[in-house]
Amino acid sequence: MRSGHWPNNFAGPLHTCFFFLAVSKSYMWAYASFQFAIVILFAHIFCTVLNVNAILSVLLSSFTGFGIAISTNSLLVEYLRWRTSRRHSSHQHPNVSGSTMNTT
Repeated sequence: MRSGHWPNNFAGPLHTCFFFLAVSKSYMWAYASFQFAIVILFAHIFCTVLNVNAILSVLLSSFTGFGIAISTNSLLVEYLRWRTSRRHSSHQHPNVSGSTMNTT
């Protein structure tokens, strides 16, 4: 095994384990596509703009892409839970805006 391939061999299975634990099956392809696009974008930025070594660029972009994708997933899940709980609480406690109080 050449030393140039260890980040791909290490990071791939690690990200795959977290990927299947963190993402529901309903939008797995969207999540994988988003993560892949982020990894490619950051690999390009690290290699061309910041002139980082190719091996280090692959490793950093893998961790950065995973971090951004999992953070976005967490924010989306929490927002959807908040919106659902807010809808349920508004249905349980209807606002009585039609009643008027006599203040004379």
